[in-house]
Amino acid sequence: MSTLSFAPRGLTWAFFRLHRASLLFFGGCFLAFVGFEIYTYRVGIDPEQTGNVCGPLDPSCHLSLGIYSRDYYNLLLVSEAVLAYLPLVLAAYIGGAVIARELESGTAALAWTQSVTPVRWLAAKLAWPALLTTLGMTVLLLLHWWVRTETGPAGREWYGADTFRATGPVGLAWVLCALAVGAFCGLVLKRTLPALGAAVAVMVAANWLTNVHRWKLWPSVSRYESEYSSVGSTSLQLENRSWDAAGREVPWMGEGWGSAVRHYREFQPRSHFWPIQWVESGLALALAGALTLACFWLLRRRTP
Repeated sequence: MSTLSFAPRGLTWAFFRLHRASLLFFGGCFLAFVGFEIYTYRVGIDPEQTGNVCGPLDPSCHLSLGIYSRDYYNLLLVSEAVLAYLPLVLAAYIGGAVIARELESGTAALAWTQSVTPVRWLAAKLAWPALLTTLGMTVLLLLHWWVRTETGPAGREWYGADTFRATGPVGLAWVLCALAVGAFCGLVLKRTLPALGAAVAVMVAANWLTNVHRWKLWPSVSRYESEYSSVGSTSLQLENRSWDAAGREVPWMGEGWGSAVRHYREFQPRSHFWPIQWVESGLALALAGALTLACFWLLRRRTP
């Protein structure tokens, strides 16, 4: 009499067995980061514990609003940097360890002779990392969002490069894009170290380009005015120009600025956070989809 078994089989079993050490490593990193966020929350809700408190008028803390501990500010800085640059690590892992290593060692070719088609092989190599990464990254982003909401931003404004990636869906979108970049580099180069390096280089370039051009993804607010007025501390100021009565441009906040009678302001208000998040997320996911299709196309051309 047969018994039901829910143990993984086939390509699923092969994937988890082959990469069990990496899965345990990433699982440990996930739990460690969750613990780190909980510790950040505890420091944030009770800054007096550290005996290292700074206020809104202390420039050494780089804070703009509220009273926070330096420790809490530094902990937020670290956690947001980890979330922002996690795609580089995943691109390197997928490109080097998951795809290129099996092509270089011949493991993939052996699997293709065991009634496993190249398309099924690649689908399994991409599906499980995408699923596990989506679940894990979603939990981490929501946890970080909760920590910032409950304890405050500590002066780390929404438009900071790392903060922007760590506080919205764009962080998840770039992680999925990194998986596609890694897979494409692995299939093109078919060697572990070159694929790893190429995947990291592509993601570094993508990170730089988005940081430079991010604020062009959504129309900014422009304002001409005769009297200079504040746009709020939460707005990202893109351009400030001033002219005197004779039409000469005067240095902004510099010598002679008090004689200015006309001002031009260009800025991104806090309300543009979500539109820019969704536009950048859409672009990253579109790139991920295009690279995934390119991976299957390339594999079909190279295999019988």
